[in-house]
Amino acid sequence: MAFETVRPQDIERRSMEIITAELGGRSLPEPRFSVVKRCIHTSADFDYFDNLFFSEGAVEAGIAALRNGADIVTDTNMAAAGINKRTLAGYGGAVHCFIADEDVAAEASMAGVTRATVAMRRGAELGKPTVFAVGNAPTALAELDRL
Repeated sequence: MAFETVRPQDIERRSMEIITAELGGRSLPEPRFSVVKRCIHTSADFDYFDNLFFSEGAVEAGIAALRNGADIVTDTNMAAAGINKRTLAGYGGAVHCFIADEDVAAEASMAGVTRATVAMRRGAELGKPTVFAVGNAPTALAELDRL
């Protein structure tokens, strides 16, 4: 068996081509379509095309925030791993995932709340513009709404 060395950006480009083809001509206005394709790429779940909701101007606001140096806070290490930290740093931002921090777990236990709740509080305390990327914790969303 012969193995082929493929550059990561070529794998990603080809994956996006496959996703576009699998959508069978369905599309959305940019930049929403790129976001949907990224969600599908991350999850292999094509239902995102039909189920992802965008508030008016949300994607554009997020892009502008990131280009102006906002940090990203997420509740999952998997999401944090999937963010291009070098590109984000080039804009002045950084990625934070506090969910596995020992002090977050201790604080959550003492307060009787989830680690995601405490992690979102930590993100809100960064003192700079922040984009929150919530992956799987409804309590993270509830805390952000409360804050």
